[in-house]
Order: sequence, then structure tokens, then C-alpha cells
Amino acid sequence: MGVALRKRNRVVVTSALFVVLTLLFTVTIAALHRNGSVVEWKEAVLFFNRNWWLAPSALIASTAIIRASHYSRLLYSIHIILIISVIAPLLIDSFDKLTMFISFLFLIISYFYYLLLSDELADAIYNPKYKKSDLDIVTSRHLSATIIDKNGLEYPGILTNWSSTSCFIRLDSPQAKPKRAVKLKVNFQGATFVDCGNIVSRYYSGVGMRLLATKQTEDNDNLKWPELYQTLTAGGLITSYPVESVED
Repeated sequence: MGVALRKRNRVVVTSALFVVLTLLFTVTIAALHRNGSVVEWKEAVLFFNRNWWLAPSALIASTAIIRASHYSRLLYSIHIILIISVIAPLLIDSFDKLTMFISFLFLIISYFYYLLLSDELADAIYNPKYKKSDLDIVTSRHLSATIIDKNGLEYPGILTNWSSTSCFIRLDSPQAKPKRAVKLKVNFQGATFVDCGNIVSRYYSGVGMRLLATKQTEDNDNLKWPELYQTLTAGGLITSYPVESVED
């Protein structure tokens, strides 16, 4: 079991949608190569019958991306390579300027989405940095933290991973299930850091939290997440990717 997402980031959704749209792109290039016309339904069916692996590849890659699987980038790359292997002979055969320009634009967009997806999946909310079998993961890098829900209920735990905008907290109680909108409280070096955020992922007894980096809350006397992250970074306690991966 991997990280379960409660809310998917826009990058994840649009990347999965782009994978699906690559099928439309491929059949359009084939239609332009064949007769310079728009795609016809019967010809599109014949095209995908001849290149039967494209649709399953798109389904597998888009599903992996939606699930934020650690194999997403690999499956995405394989799918793009398969698309290129289909359109490359068509481009070489016709050497049409329009199709060459569209294909070049496609490669740029594909690489752009790869970079976006790589950056997104490196975020702390997708990387708990512990496994279910880890009974005691408290180290010098792990900080005690408390999640507080809107009813004031507190859920103690430890930070196992963090970034400038998010963190992952392993809760002390496996039965603890805080709701989506919560506060995070961390005491570090005599200072109290409190900020608001949303729980967007879960992994066994832990939760991934996207911090809102609020400037004004009712906790005006407390420092916020950006100050804590800067303090951790200055103290050499910033985490690095990846330390451990969880099972998908």
C-alpha cells in the first residue's frame, strides 16, 4: 500500500490528462500524414488496432500519476517514448513542416510536464520516509509535532519529512484520523511554530499536510511554518530525497 491521496494537486491531474491527450495527438499526426485531413472515427479505430499498446500505456501511466506512484515518472517516460516511436517514421516519411512543428512542440510540452511531475512527486506529502514495519523511527532529525483540529483535539506525532510548503507527520496513535483543515504546532529551540494547513495524504498512521503559510491568524504570537523551515535549514536539518520509499 502506498500513500493515499485525499486531495490531488493540479499538477498531478493535468499531467494525467496530458497523457490521455497524447493519444489524440498521435492519431491526429497519423491523419495529417495520411491525407492531410481531420481525424475520422473509423480510421482512428484502425490506427489504434495497429498500435494497440498505446491505449494501455496511456491508461497505466495516467493511473500511476493519479495515484502519485513512485513509478509515475518511469511510466510517463515509457509512454512518451512509445508515442515518439509511432510518429517518428511518419515524420521522416512526409517531412511536412506543419507536423514537424507540432511534434517539436509536443516534445517541449512533454518535457515540461516531466519536470513538473518530478518536482511535485518529490514533495514531502508523497514521501513519508518510513515504512509500516518501522516501529521506532525517532531520530535526531525527527521533531515532535502536534496536529490540532477545528474542535481543539490534539494528535501528537513526529515530523518525518518536510519541505518549504509541506510536511509529513507520523502520529503516535494509529487510530488517529484528524480531519482535513487543521493546525500544526511544533516546539523547537524554545520557540513555538503554529500554522494552518490541509491534510492531503495518508500513509498508515501518518498524514501529509500542505501548509498554507498564513501571515495573520489568531496565533499572532507564534512563528509560522516558513520561519520553522528556515530555522531547520540553517541548522542543517533539512531532509533530502529520497531516504526511503514506500510501497506502491
